[in-house]
Amino acid sequence: MKSITFQITDRDIEQYAKLSGDDNPIHLDLAEANRQGFSNKVAHGMLTMAKIWSVLSQDFLLPYHIPKHYEISFVSPVYISDKVTIDVKRAEDEYRFECKSNEKIIAKGSFTI
Repeated sequence: MKSITFQITDRDIEQYAKLSGDDNPIHLDLAEANRQGFSNKVAHGMLTMAKIWSVLSQDFLLPYHIPKHYEISFVSPVYISDKVTIDVKRAEDEYRFECKSNEKIIAKGSFTI
């Protein structure tokens, strides 16, 4: 098993909001995120997925690998400044991963090459 860590930054969230057009206040306004029951600004789900895939593809795939299948389930929100640790297990061409932040599972999934 291998573990990799990355962090979600305020800049990541702001840039993703501009690129995607998703300016939901829970991503950009702390007071609104708090009003909606979140402890901090929430990272976009697709931003989180992109960061996870970026880390996985850089550390586990070779340039000629083509993913045949990719699956991810979000379990809990990821907040600004959260450090996300991805634990990866490989069995032949299948990789299974679990992502945690603050000891809490935030996502899990798999991909096959």
